[in-house]
Amino acid sequence: MLEKIMLKANLNRVEIMDEIKRRQLVIEWCLKKSIRDYRDFARVVAEYYVHPEDVMRRVYADLQVGGRKRRRKVKERDLDLSGASAADEGVDIAEFPAGVQQKFQKRFASEEAKRAKADARAAATDDEAKRAKLEAKEAARRAKSDAYLERDMLKAQMRYAPLRQLTPAVAQLGIGDVSSLSVREAGRMLKSCNRELSARNKAEARQVKLASSPDKQASVAAKEEARQAKATTKLQAELAKRVERSANPRWWHRWF
Repeated sequence: MLEKIMLKANLNRVEIMDEIKRRQLVIEWCLKKSIRDYRDFARVVAEYYVHPEDVMRRVYADLQVGGRKRRRKVKERDLDLSGASAADEGVDIAEFPAGVQQKFQKRFASEEAKRAKADARAAATDDEAKRAKLEAKEAARRAKSDAYLERDMLKAQMRYAPLRQLTPAVAQLGIGDVSSLSVREAGRMLKSCNRELSARNKAEARQVKLASSPDKQASVAAKEEARQAKATTKLQAELAKRVERSANPRWWHRWF
């Protein structure tokens, strides 16, 4: 087996054994860090293929084996795979059901593999122009992928953890406390609040366009103020109903 690898990879036996030893150490490090989820393990593998020296430096430091200490100062890379940083960014998939979490984890792992493959392909390209073109194309793909992922995660959050988005929306509208709402009623209340916020944003944009006509702008502002007062009263009444239904749920509340 080693001879076949030597012929295909153009490596000698010592280099192959060193690579096998390094990968074994990475696996031991993952076990020590309790990295057993395939999504986190895929991130480690992707980081190893792109920046093997940074990963091995962390492995050697944690396992206290091997590795040469460099004299020059090296910039430390963030290799925290605990998932805490992802939770701080906004959407925490731990609040979703197990099936939904698994779907997002598969999506994360697939994206990490794609990025590692694209980075390796760009690093193996000798032509500067071709490398720049590949990097630009990959950057555009990543931006689009991140946008789609964020959109889908926000949709899932609206369904399974609506209070995360409802609380700041209600604070902006100033209609009351929503902490006692159930998940179902909070989701319905969130839709109403989003509609009102969208209407206010459209009205504000319209008033900006009428800046050259003060009379029309004042008339539109007065109408919008009256509409907002009416909408706020309606939202407060709806919130009271949602709170009561959350405290005393009935079977027909599933549909109405």
